[in-house]
Amino acid sequence: MSDIDDLFADLEDQQQHQGDSLKQLAELIKLQMQHEDKIDEAEKELDALKASLREISEKRIPELMLSLNIKTIVHESGANVACEKFYAGSISEERAPAAFEWLREKGLEDLIKRTLTVNFGMGQEQEAESLSGSLEQQGLDFKDKANVHPQTLKALIKERLESGQELPMDLFGVVTGMKTKIKRPKLL
Repeated sequence: MSDIDDLFADLEDQQQHQGDSLKQLAELIKLQMQHEDKIDEAEKELDALKASLREISEKRIPELMLSLNIKTIVHESGANVACEKFYAGSISEERAPAAFEWLREKGLEDLIKRTLTVNFGMGQEQEAESLSGSLEQQGLDFKDKANVHPQTLKALIKERLESGQELPMDLFGVVTGMKTKIKRPKLL
């Protein structure tokens, strides 16, 4: 066999190997796309299951237990089932200024948490370390974000509603209702 024949044989082997690798790559891409599609479907199914659970837990069971005048019951499985009041709320960006003002007026400003974020460019390590005065006077770009932690807001809503104190329901996006709590028996 001549050197030219060897060269063509090597080239043919490389093309065959490259063809096998391209097939493998195509199969892996197809497999990834299939997994992504299955995950999308599973997430949609999970969302539907969560919505169904909320309907059962926050509406159907509480309404039936209320109509039967039952607050707690032990299920045949041994699970303890109770119907409890729940409180939730949220402060939207649009309502935040008015909500924070209301909290300040009521002496509840300590519920408001603020986060200041300062953006420094490359080579500004010394400025970052020495920052202690007014950010605006230094001409630095910063973000100021105020919020009330969701659990803190929930506790405030519960406290004020249960004690009969004033609370602007729309301002704090208040939602109340009944919700089923199920405590399953411990397995040995």
